[in-house]
Amino acid sequence: MPVHDRMEPFATGPHYGPVLDPMLIKIVNAPVKINPLISPPVEEGPEQPYLKWDMLFETSFVQRSDEPAHQSWMNGRGAPATFPRLSSLRLITTQIPWMIDVVARDLERGVTCEEVIEAIAHNLGKSSSNSDYACLHRHDQAELSHAYRYNRSPNPGVPGGRLKEAMKRLDYLRTNTSFGGIVVDDRTVKRLCGSELPCVFVLKCNKRFMSQKDVQEHETRMRRAAGGTSRAASKGPPSARSRGHSPNGMITVHPPSSSSYTTDSDEGGVDR
Repeated sequence: MPVHDRMEPFATGPHYGPVLDPMLIKIVNAPVKINPLISPPVEEGPEQPYLKWDMLFETSFVQRSDEPAHQSWMNGRGAPATFPRLSSLRLITTQIPWMIDVVARDLERGVTCEEVIEAIAHNLGKSSSNSDYACLHRHDQAELSHAYRYNRSPNPGVPGGRLKEAMKRLDYLRTNTSFGGIVVDDRTVKRLCGSELPCVFVLKCNKRFMSQKDVQEHETRMRRAAGGTSRAASKGPPSARSRGHSPNGMITVHPPSSSSYTTDSDEGGVDR
């Protein structure tokens, strides 16, 4: 048996198979598998590590299920997000009307799990425009307004005033802010995009739930993060400024050929 047939499909490093372009995947009709680490937790069979993350928060709050609760996700960040490896991919979800573009920084390695998570956070952290809000049904507008206020409240388990005044794309998640994994779902892609597009996958957004223990651990981590920021500020200004970071209504994700199509590269407007 050839050595490459016995290799772990999601092994980390640049030497484990080619990195393919999405159009080539479409031409050869190659099936794509998602790394179990960024997939939904398995319900049957042996338990596999998965990621836990409330997408209202920065990626430093992502945790791996088999790592200590006090530790941010470490193992598997550089692992390929897919098999075969891809030079780029796109994510859609029924919760928001924007596609999320994920492009590999290293074309010899392909898109990694870390790049997928960072792209999601970057996209959700963008400001939305007044026109985005105006397109929603009145009921959805009411839900979104409630989520906007709650996310900026002093309640435990939300960022609060750190989100600033502008409405953000993450507010559109409403109560479905828990990262549920990435899945291959051609039917949903066709329903939302109007056609089957190569290397477009579905981001599952689950209901937010935090036990009392989760809340306590989360608040402890936030205090530690705030303490680190305060200590850094007391030492003087840094050399470089850091950058800030509906189930009831159908959301249509427009395909790339549409003039109203938006991707992760769009800046969006600012609501006041």
